Amino acid sequence: FHTADRCVYCGQPIVGKVYEFPGGKKACKWCVQDSTIEHCYICGVPLKPGDVAYEEPRDKYNPRKGTKQLCAACFKARPKCSCCGKPILGLVYTFEGREGKYCFDCKTHGPFCEVCEVPTQGKRDGMWICKRCQENTLSQSQVDSLFRLIVTTLEDSLRFLVWSEIQIQGATRADMVSIRNGSNLGFVKSDETLSSGFFCYDGEGLCIYHRKGLALSEAIHSLAHEYGHAWQLENAPRMQSRILSEGLAEWAAYKVLGYLGKQAEVEAMRRRMEDKPNGDV
Repeated sequence: FHTADRCVYCGQPIVGKVYEFPGGKKACKWCVQDSTIEHCYICGVPLKPGDVAYEEPRDKYNPRKGTKQLCAACFKARPKCSCCGKPILGLVYTFEGREGKYCFDCKTHGPFCEVCEVPTQGKRDGMWICKRCQENTLSQSQVDSLFRLIVTTLEDSLRFLVWSEIQIQGATRADMVSIRNGSNLGFVKSDETLSSGFFCYDGEGLCIYHRKGLALSEAIHSLAHEYGHAWQLENAPRMQSRILSEGLAEWAAYKVLGYLGKQAEVEAMRRRMEDKPNGDV
């Protein structure tokens, strides 16, 4: 029997079953089942060349397999990847504590934020960093200003004076491990403790490496701690125990956090120390 509906593809009156698709589109059996016609990858509506709202390779490593094409309705309805912005045609991936949705390619291959490790296209100071981390972490210029404030605070309050010039360098955690492994440096931490930064002396100058993308309180803690190690290089015996060396550096960080009004972090440090009665830091 004939209906009043016409096929969206061939334009002929539909005979028999009417196939309905998003956006109110209808098609006939022959156009729906015709393998020579391009169809929407999601809903299957037959597509004319001008009806394709989006397409991507079925296999980016083998272009001969053709493309996945979407009609306008399905393109609008599909969630978009928070990293690449493309519609997600397969499984939707999420990360704990984050609102974004990600496609398989971005979730698997990145690039990834070097602070929180979610997929991102954003960059700052030469590192991959997502929008949220950009809003909540410090740039290199802000770290430099913060370090000057920390130095002034330690000099004025604790008489911690380091006469040698200290270079401040931002690096990823992988960079810090590489620097440690490729150099003959003193006062360097193990891989397991290179989470926020380290201090080193190479025989020519002093340098504090900090992990790029630190939040304010993390940066204060790390920079003050490593400055404590720099002070010890000029003022303390070289062969002192790890408990004394790390303990004094942590004490410097503890005092600076307090002087700068970071009481929550001060209390957190105090609780950690209470949980380690043997003196480990």
